[in-house]
Amino acid sequence: MARVSEEIEIYWGKCRRGKRCLLRERVTDENIRHEVIEILNEVLRRLIYQRIWDIWWIDNTYIKTIETTNEELKQLEGKYPKELIEIVRRILNVLLNHISKGLKVYWATVGKEVRELIEDLENGKVK
Repeated sequence: MARVSEEIEIYWGKCRRGKRCLLRERVTDENIRHEVIEILNEVLRRLIYQRIWDIWWIDNTYIKTIETTNEELKQLEGKYPKELIEIVRRILNVLLNHISKGLKVYWATVGKEVRELIEDLENGKVK
């Protein structure tokens, strides 16, 4: 199992939304360091378990969303003409497919970055 390197440097700092975090001072208190490392280890464990860098979850989400959408549209049968429901179904499928494809392209880059971050945490390259 992956573990965060005990040699990792941990700093107090200030982070602002959309900006890079600014390191202020190194954390030297061993209890705080231990807590941070344990939290990071739990995050790593979950990310690795889910293989979050892969795109499988996008396909699963897409399939579940299509299934849910189709079930909800079935409940509208009888209230609206079948032709209208079929048009809505086609439009939703096209939109969801477009989102899924776009998310896969986006996640190909982000997933690679997540995997690199995990490796850097394991190797002690990350502060």
